[in-house]
Amino acid sequence: MDGGLTSPQEPEVVDLARFLIASGASIEGAGTSTVIISGRKQLHGTEFTIIPDRIEAGTFMVAAAITRSCISMSPVIPHHLTCVINKLSSSGCKITQRGSYLLEVSAISAAGSNLRAFDFKTCPYPGFPTDLQPQFMALLATCNGACIVEESVFEGRMCHVRELQKLGARIGTCGSSAVVWGNGQSALSGSRVVATDLRAGASLVLAGMAAQGMTEIAGAAHIDRGYEKLEVKLRRLGADIRREQQSNEERNQNHSMEHSNEEEGNLLNNEEEGKFLSHKWSSIYPKMNSTNTMPKVVQHGRKLLN
Repeated sequence: MDGGLTSPQEPEVVDLARFLIASGASIEGAGTSTVIISGRKQLHGTEFTIIPDRIEAGTFMVAAAITRSCISMSPVIPHHLTCVINKLSSSGCKITQRGSYLLEVSAISAAGSNLRAFDFKTCPYPGFPTDLQPQFMALLATCNGACIVEESVFEGRMCHVRELQKLGARIGTCGSSAVVWGNGQSALSGSRVVATDLRAGASLVLAGMAAQGMTEIAGAAHIDRGYEKLEVKLRRLGADIRREQQSNEERNQNHSMEHSNEEEGNLLNNEEEGKFLSHKWSSIYPKMNSTNTMPKVVQHGRKLLN
């Protein structure tokens, strides 16, 4: 049976089509708005190398910017991140392609000037990715100037704003738009916050690295869904972050925080509830002594190594 369908043009969709074609599928138009699929009775095995995760790469690019550091990353496909590169460059970051798949991001200024705020609106690829909106909002809280962030892909993707506000970010929301009043590198201070979803959690990790003092982030299970050993990779870059154990008392406190969030319309998936209560990312309190504990993570605000 043959069929045509309207398709997103994200690199991941194109890569999936390439994999299926290598396995014997008949697919035409991958990367365009219309994909034509002709049915096959059987597919076969193949060897295939998937593309690098552009959202993870974008998150580390923001990590360099928010800590005013310089890092190199590989493998990265730069043209998958054109919109992200343009926005960071407009803020004052220097982004250099050192090889086909090697990208260097530097937010270190010889003049000591701060990064500039910028507006952006999320759109389907090749527009600005919605999965980097929370991370960039955390960055904008540490830039100079006011800016507008518009979320046009998903409804209700502003849950991270309340948690960033706890860290000192000056953000106001109206529906799917937000105004961020950046106040420079000293804008954020450590606090206890909750990762309500995957990308919101990533934004809090980034904000915690830039904040003065220590930040505790509950809900590490959300972050683990999209980032493999994130704290290990950040430690290799010089970040002071670690995963600790969460006591029963802390789990009860987090349960109360969860209900508070639910009352404000920030509902959590029931399937994630257990994980939400059993892990956290932390940088505010020292490791607690308890005979009945569960994993969590600790992080201290500091610059990444150059």
